Amino acid sequence: MTTASHIQAVAAPEPISLHERVFLLDVLRGVALFGILLVNILDYSPEPATAADRMTARAILIFADGSFFPLFSLLFGVGFAVFLDRARARGAKGVVLYLRRIAVLLTIAMAQIIFLEDRNILVRYSFLALPLLFVWRASARTCFVAGLMCLGLALARPALYREWVQYLRSEPASATAFNQQLEADGAVAAARGAEWERVAATHSYAEAVKFRTVWQIPNQLSWSSNVARNPTLLHILGMFLLGAAAWRSGMLVNPSHYQALFRQLAIGGLAVGIGGNLAGTMGADGGPIGPLAGHPMIIAGVSLLSNTALTLAYASLLVLVVGTGREARHRWLKWVAATAPMGLTNYLWQSVVMSLLFLPYGLRLEGGVPLWVFPFAAAAIFLTHVLMSTWWLARYRLGPVEWLWKSATYWRWQPMRSTHTSR
Repeated sequence: MTTASHIQAVAAPEPISLHERVFLLDVLRGVALFGILLVNILDYSPEPATAADRMTARAILIFADGSFFPLFSLLFGVGFAVFLDRARARGAKGVVLYLRRIAVLLTIAMAQIIFLEDRNILVRYSFLALPLLFVWRASARTCFVAGLMCLGLALARPALYREWVQYLRSEPASATAFNQQLEADGAVAAARGAEWERVAATHSYAEAVKFRTVWQIPNQLSWSSNVARNPTLLHILGMFLLGAAAWRSGMLVNPSHYQALFRQLAIGGLAVGIGGNLAGTMGADGGPIGPLAGHPMIIAGVSLLSNTALTLAYASLLVLVVGTGREARHRWLKWVAATAPMGLTNYLWQSVVMSLLFLPYGLRLEGGVPLWVFPFAAAAIFLTHVLMSTWWLARYRLGPVEWLWKSATYWRWQPMRSTHTSR
């Protein structure tokens, strides 16, 4: 499919149908969904106690820990570009629709925090989607340059933050205000931790909902909108912009035209990504190797570069595996791709399962299962995504949460019944 014909295929200001989806994007989204699950589920694991635990933790730290949320972010940027390109192509009020879409996403994110668990990236996505409006008509080149600038700022952030703190502490008045703010933040964090201990002891879902409403919603809103507090924001925004650039360049529509570039990204990304993450984990006690030890800003920079390189390597490898017109040779990838049209539903389903397994009002397994078991638990949960998505999408056009999201975005109920019996 050419770029022009692809734009025509997605031009109508309606939610994209299953048969219009780009298979490659669905594979990428499915892999990113599993990667996010693999990393998030380890938040409930105990400290490594055996050789198998330590090996598992180190492998995930090197190959997955910081590389899947950037992939998720890259694909969100693709979705942003697709949505606005489709709206603009038919003269729809793309900005209004986009703002409504983001507002609904933020509402869903806050509902997830209140009713499921507070491990959430959607609040950050909702805030960071707003700056993307500055490039909503921009070319692929402009998006690419802006993305690199954001990644550069993310690299420079630790040093800039240190200079800013030193400047604040150089003047008596600002130093006093800064220290008072630090003390206030510490007191709030201590109070929040103490309240959660009390709530956890009750094993009450209602108490947990109340705690997350009162304590975690304000904390998440602040954390997700404050560049000084949150080191991931500029990184995520940079990946959004690179995703928009990748889509508008046609790389994901005609990947066969960019095979050499994808091979270079795959080889170089694996070398830089694995090498950098090894340097950060192969020192004494699993810490950074000697030349990096004691230099937190260098460690942060190496980690960001390594994880971004690994993200691009994974995406490029998948592009090379899927190729163009090769879906019949990779039927097994269709099981992974099947989870993508229900990506948001599946992401929330992860929270449902993990909260029931690990939180105090569920089975309370947090810290009670060996760490090496957790990747197998993640694979089992992902299998439920595959089964649920395959069954649901054989009957309906949209996942349940996607249906709600898109109906609210377009201010009209979307049709649910599928017009075909198979995907």
